[in-house]
Amino acid sequence: MAGHRAILWTEHIGGYQYRLRIRNNNPVEPKQWWVFDSRTKTIRANNKRNWAISNQAGQKFKINVAAVIRKWKGENYQKSHYHAGSRRNIRNNANKCLQPNGNVNHHNYHLTWYHCHNGASQGWYIDQKGFSFPKNPYSDNQKFQIKSRMVQNRALFWHEHIGGHQYRLRIRDNNPYNNKQWWRFDSRTKTIRSEARRNFALSGQRGQRFNHGANAVIRQWKGEVYQWAGYYRGSRKNIRNAGGKCLDVYGGRNTHNMHCRWMNCHNA
Repeated sequence: MAGHRAILWTEHIGGYQYRLRIRNNNPVEPKQWWVFDSRTKTIRANNKRNWAISNQAGQKFKINVAAVIRKWKGENYQKSHYHAGSRRNIRNNANKCLQPNGNVNHHNYHLTWYHCHNGASQGWYIDQKGFSFPKNPYSDNQKFQIKSRMVQNRALFWHEHIGGHQYRLRIRDNNPYNNKQWWRFDSRTKTIRSEARRNFALSGQRGQRFNHGANAVIRQWKGEVYQWAGYYRGSRKNIRNAGGKCLDVYGGRNTHNMHCRWMNCHNA
């Protein structure tokens, strides 16, 4: 359907079961990745490999009940496969097809099993494309500054501790003697690191995930996707995180010591 939303599992509905939904595509979300298991004829959650796409426990092959993932029990009702017909649908062992409930194409809408009708709502395709950043303009052993393109080209720096071993990012009148406004790329971890504190990475504030308007900080590298960031060489040469949000000066205010946040990219 339009939007090419992805299947993910998220909502716990009891009995060690998680409802399947469709969501706006976000390839850094581990809960929207899957693997086939040909031995058991199942589709497994990539980050919960002993859990399989299934009908809701106890519902057998009924239609209009929740499509879920749950722990593999060797049940016939848990077997499913990718059917490479004209619509390339996903079917269970009773030839019921996976579809958004009522054929509704909305972000976060839940899925059910229904009679196969070859409509677009039952059509799925396999997408193996993950998330990648453009190549860094500098090698990992080179330090650099990050300057605003607004008038006076103020420099990105960190200073203010806001709790939880996190430091807010701000722009300041250029002072190259301050090592807190110098940075390095780390291509292995897809991060931008502080030159003054190399185990700290440019990140979103802890617990804010990819929220629009979340504070931009540096904090200790924990291997989180919310800490990945890259430099994009488009017309505005912005810095983006793995959620597609851009590093933005709060309110577009070009003043000394103004703090930064992550916002929807608008190319300003």
